[in-house]
This record gives sequence, C-alpha cells and structure tokens, in this order.
Amino acid sequence: MPAPRQHLPAPRTPFIGRERDVADLISLLHTVRMVTLTGSGGIGKTRLALRVAEQERSRFADGMLFVDLSAATAGDHVLYSIAQALGIETARGQSLHEAVLLALRSCELLLVLDTCDRIVAPLADLCRSLLRTCPRLRLLATSREPLRIPGENVWRVPPLDLPPAPPKAPVSVPWSPPSPGRLSVHEAMRSPAVRLFAARAHQARPGFTITPETVDTVVQICRILDGVPLAIELAAARVQVLSVEQILQRLDDRFTLLNSTDQQLPERQRTMRAVVEWSHALLTDAEKALLRRLSIFTNWSLDMAEALFTADFGDNLLQLHASLLDKSLIVLEDEVEGIAYYRILDSVRVYAAEKLQAAGETEHYLRRALEQGVYWAGEFASAMGEDLPWQERLKLLNRVERNLDNMRSFLHRAATGDLVEPGLQVCVLLRSYWLAFDRCAEGAAFLSALLAAAPDQLPTPLRTRALVLYGELTLDLDGDQIVHERLTTGLRLAESLGDDTARAHALAALAVLALRQEEFSTGIAHATESLELARRLGDRLLEVHVMGVRSRLAEAAGDVDDAQQWLSRTLALSEQTGCGWALAYCHESLSAQALREGASQQAEEHLHRALTLFSELGSALGAARCLSALGRLAAQRGQSQTAWEHLSGAVRRSRLSGRRLTLARAMEDLAWFAASKNMTDRVVLLGAQAEMLRQWAHAPSPGSQRLREHVARQWGDASAAAAWTRARTLPLEEALDAALAAPHFGDVRTLTPRERQIARLAGSGLSNREIAARLVISQATVARHIANIFAKLNISKRAELPARLAALRKTQTDGHPQSADTSPCRS
Repeated sequence: MPAPRQHLPAPRTPFIGRERDVADLISLLHTVRMVTLTGSGGIGKTRLALRVAEQERSRFADGMLFVDLSAATAGDHVLYSIAQALGIETARGQSLHEAVLLALRSCELLLVLDTCDRIVAPLADLCRSLLRTCPRLRLLATSREPLRIPGENVWRVPPLDLPPAPPKAPVSVPWSPPSPGRLSVHEAMRSPAVRLFAARAHQARPGFTITPETVDTVVQICRILDGVPLAIELAAARVQVLSVEQILQRLDDRFTLLNSTDQQLPERQRTMRAVVEWSHALLTDAEKALLRRLSIFTNWSLDMAEALFTADFGDNLLQLHASLLDKSLIVLEDEVEGIAYYRILDSVRVYAAEKLQAAGETEHYLRRALEQGVYWAGEFASAMGEDLPWQERLKLLNRVERNLDNMRSFLHRAATGDLVEPGLQVCVLLRSYWLAFDRCAEGAAFLSALLAAAPDQLPTPLRTRALVLYGELTLDLDGDQIVHERLTTGLRLAESLGDDTARAHALAALAVLALRQEEFSTGIAHATESLELARRLGDRLLEVHVMGVRSRLAEAAGDVDDAQQWLSRTLALSEQTGCGWALAYCHESLSAQALREGASQQAEEHLHRALTLFSELGSALGAARCLSALGRLAAQRGQSQTAWEHLSGAVRRSRLSGRRLTLARAMEDLAWFAASKNMTDRVVLLGAQAEMLRQWAHAPSPGSQRLREHVARQWGDASAAAAWTRARTLPLEEALDAALAAPHFGDVRTLTPRERQIARLAGSGLSNREIAARLVISQATVARHIANIFAKLNISKRAELPARLAALRKTQTDGHPQSADTSPCRS
C-alpha cells in the first residue's frame, strides 16, 4: 500500500492560547485511542486538533492523516475521502471498507477526522471497525456532537479564557455609575481572547494596538462574543473600516457585522450566521423548537426548563435537552448547590431568539416565564418569612442572585410590553432580596419603569404595595421630600384598602426618614405603630427591622438606656430569626456604643463582624459604611495608610451601590482625611464631585461649603473657585481615578509581611548573609527587600531602621504624602 500522506493543512494564522488544552490532549492521546473534540461552531475545534497533530508529528512512525469531512453526507463519502487521502484503490471484488481497513491495519498513525457533524452515524460504524482491527491507530475527531462509541473520549472545547469580570454593578439605575477597576493593557493581554483580537486586528490593519483608552472596549467585545475564536476574529477584522467603539456598538446586529470575504475560509465559516445555521440545520424539528424557546433565558436549570416546557414536549424534554447539549447548542455553565445551570452562547441565543420571534412565540413564552416567576418569587417570599438559620436564609437570597440576569431580562421586557402586572408582582415579592442584597437602585429602577407603564386598571392593592416599596428603595436614592411624598401616598392608599402589610412597611420607612430629619417624636410614633402591625401580622423580619430603627431613634434622641434596651432585643431577635442583615446593623450600632465608652478595639471587632455579614450579602452600601467607620478609627489612631485604604475602599464600594448620596458621603469622608494630609487637589476632586451628586439627588449638604472654604484657605479664593469649577466639569470616573490613586505615607503598614520581618532583623544588626541564612532565602533577595524597605520608609542607612520602626509602631506618624498637585482639576 502507498504510504499515508504526512502533511497537515497549513495554519492560516498563528495559534494563540489553549496551551494547557494542547498539553492535556497530548497526554490523553498517550493513554487512549480515540478523542473527539466537541463544541459549538467557531469554537476552534479544527484549529486545536491541528495544533495537537503538529505537536505529535514525530511520535507516529507512519505519520498522520488529516481528512476533511465537511462535504460528506453519507458513509460512502467518508470512505472515499479516507481512501483518497491514503492514495489507495480497491482490488477486484474488494469493498472500499475492506481496502481502508487493510491499509490502516498495521499503521502507527494519527488519523484526524475533521467536521464529522453531518455523518455521525456512518462514521461511528467505521470508527468501531478501525479501533477493533487497527491496534496501532489513534483517532482524533472534531464534531459538534460525540460519535457515542465504546472507547471514545469526549473533550468539550471551551471558549477562550476572558479577563476576570468586574464586580457586578447595578444596571438600569437612574444615574450612570462609573465602571469599577479598569484593566490595564498588560492585564487584559493575559487573556487569550484579547490576544487573539489584537493579533487579528493587527493583521487587518497594520499598526493597530490596544491602548489604555480602548482596552475596556476590546474586553467588552470579547465578553459579548463569549470568547468564541471565530466570532472574535470576524469582529477584529472589522478594524479595517471601524473603530473598536463602533464595532461594540454594532454587535446588536452581529450577523450583519461578523462576516468575511476571505476565500480561504470554508463557506460555512465566512459569517457567524452561516456558522450557527450549519448547526441549526442538523437539528430535528423538536430540537429546534426547544432551542428557540430556551432563548428567553440567559441561563437556566433543568427544573426551570421543565416548569415552562413540559407541557410542550412531555417526557421527551429531558432527551431533547440532552441532545442539544451533546450537539453543543447549549453548554453547561456551572453547578451551584448541586444544581446544574446551562446557557446558550450569545450568538446562538441571538439566532434562536430571531427564530422565536419569527414563529410568533416570543410574547407567549415571556408571559409564561413571568407567571412562573410570580410563583417562584411567592415561594421565596414565603420561605423568607420563616425563622431560618442565617446560612439557610443566605442560600435563598443567593438563589435569587443566581437568577439575576434572567430577572433583569424578564422585568425589562415586562416594562416595555403588556406584562406590567406580573412584572410588578415579581418586584414586590422580591422585597427582602432588594433590601438585603442592597439592590435598591436596581429594584427602584424597575418599579419606576413598571409603574410608569402600568395601565389605569391595574389592581389598586398591587399599585399600593409597589408604590410603598418604591419609597422604601429610594430612601438613599432621592431627596427626602420626594421620598416622603411617595411613602405618604402609599400609606393613604394602604389605609383606604385596609392593607396592614403595606401600611406597616410605609410607616417603618417614614420612621427612618424622620430619624434622618431629626424629627424623633414623629419617628418614634411611626415606629411604634409599625411594630404593632408587624407583630400582629407575624412578620418577624419587619419586626426586627423596626426594632433596630427604634433603637437608633432613641440613641439619636439622647436616651442611651432606651437605645441599649432596644438594641439588645433587636440583636436577640436577629439571631433567633437568622436575619443576617439586621445582625450586621446591630454590630454597627454596638461599635458606635463601644466607641462612646472608649473601647476602640471592641468597636473595631464589631465593625469587622458587620463588614463580614454585609460582604456575604454583597451589600455595597453596608460594607461602605463599615469601611468608612474603620477608616475614621484608623485615622484617629494615626494609622494613615490603613485609614486611606478603608476610606478609599468605602468610595469604591459606594460606586457599586448605585446610590448618589452614599457615594457623596463616602467621598466627603475621604476628602476630609485628604484635607488633614494637605492633599488639597484631592479635596477639590472629591468635594466638587460630591457636591454634584448631592445636587442631582436634591440633597445639598453644608459639608460641601465647608470643604470649599478649606480649599480657599489653602489656595486663595480665586484659585480655589477656578479649581472647584473645573473639578465639577470632569467625568465622575476620571475624577475618582485621580482622587483614589494610592498616596505614600511612609507608614510601616505599607511594608509587606516579609519586608517587615526583614526590617526587624536588619534593624537588630544582622547582615544580609545572616538574614538569608535565617530565612532560607538568597542574599540577592534580601538585598532587594532592603532596597524596597529603604524606599518605602524614606531612609538611606541601615542604622536608621530601629528608630524609624520604633517610632512607627508607637505613633504611626505620617511620612511624606504624595504631592497634591497632580490632579486634572488644577492647571
């Protein structure tokens, strides 16, 4: 027989990423005889198979054989393709099947069978025969679904790794919060997806590079395209005629945008639509129907799919779902609390949603989903009303959080369609989620849109509860007068309907508002009435909340003994009911009480306990308050670096809360600390931007004027006024980036644990060699640490270390703050 052809198709472009996948596949092929690479269209199965084959070329005595089966539609086509690649012909009376087996029987060969999607069944039969009769043969196949034969090892090819996602920020809030923590170009380029975009874009437009100004946009493009290599390559090619910002804007119409005229590409891969259509065409009618209906979800569990679609597919649903998974039209996302969640890659989801719309089914299944959501949210609200251990209650809240993207999608569509009533029902039933998880800004935005779209015939009880909840959620979002009008309107409606639940919630929120306005007797009256209603209704969560408000009212009114009694009761009931967010508020109050008594260490412990609970809840608002308090405590102790870390951390958390006033308060706290360190430019940036936020929220503060006066004393009236005006015109994100840049205080806490250890040893008189021997590190490493220590502590001699360390430990005095004259607000 002629020897097999040794060549592989030449790659069109350099291979990027997947180093671990290649290594693992090579290792796997050393132990098994057949591997099938599966995955959605454009995921890079062929390219990965070729890379593995290239790396393994020298291992097989008879080389390797690449067979493209994309045009094959029957078993005979497969045999002809292999026979042609082998260069064999059949003898008289011999079948092509026998000839192929005979040619390969004694070969030590890697056979790469590419694009097996259309001939899975006949190819499976052939592969069984090959594995049985050709003991030295290895098979590497690519297909959108497994061949399902004994000995096959299925390797699901994942998308390319993306940069880490930023912390979740509220969406659809009434103002636009800045994006937290931008990635640097260096950090982004660690991601294979971003490197692929950069390489292909440079190929399309020589000279293209990712810059600090465009890196976020490129990362967003890669994320929206799910890290699918072909989609990224097609998008990157568009830099020839579009900016990356224009590419991002046009991804809503991705099937028009993502296409190529490259004749070297197979026709099925020249557009993203062709890629998806190729896969879609291989589905049965029932599989197509399920796929388009699943497109209403961003992710789902099997239970969620069964709740909506069992009526359509009956007992076949599980099999159809498994088939779509096998065929790589849906993917396993992750597993949470023993429940598997699935999703559709975004390009496939967009295509399937088009099919759902074309079939006239979108409105029907969205209504079904919202009705199911009302049932599910009702179950959640009922379970939350029980006394539960904190971790069990947290699990319930996390399940809502896990389905947040679905909830966002359904509520957004409800506000723009004829589904306002179920949308409002879901919002109202998720009351404890919005409040506990600090999603107030987002919940308020949905309620605002839904109430604005509500028809006149909307049931009054639902409108009442929605209006009261809207007032509760906007307590820290809008000015006091606006919130008061909402709550009193809701209270009047609740009283007219005899709705004690809505009435109790409205009174509790009005008590908080009265506390803020220092109307203590009014607040106590509201709280007392709300507490009576909560106890009559058996609403333990509301009871805990109102008791906490009652304690704060007593404290603000100067009745310390009454405040402590209420706080003690609140703490006991919080622990009994497993109400972690109320427990966090109790620890905040206990920290304030400890500070009044001069027990700063105890106060710090309470704050850290509260911070832990708020962090478990993902409450940016609560965490920001705790960090602000910890920052002020550190500042009082003279721990400048720690104070800056906590206070700037409070600003960053506040950015995520979606609340103008919360951010404004955190910025003012940091501004006063900056003022104490003569960092006047930062005072201008923080104070001016906080003043803008307060104006937007209709909640001015005398603190802004005091900050202005401080700047005027430092720079003079004219310079201060000009700088303040310039700072107000800056985008919030730009101002905060400049204001939050870490200063250097020369504080011992800036040393790493290893540097502190080496500083102490060096200060005791040990040489570099002695330190290296004691710590089992090299002398060069010690020398490098000593250099860093000298730079951070602003010293030049080893003899200065003992006095410097002793002084820092004793007083935590400040060194040399970073120059203040570097911000964009000062010319």
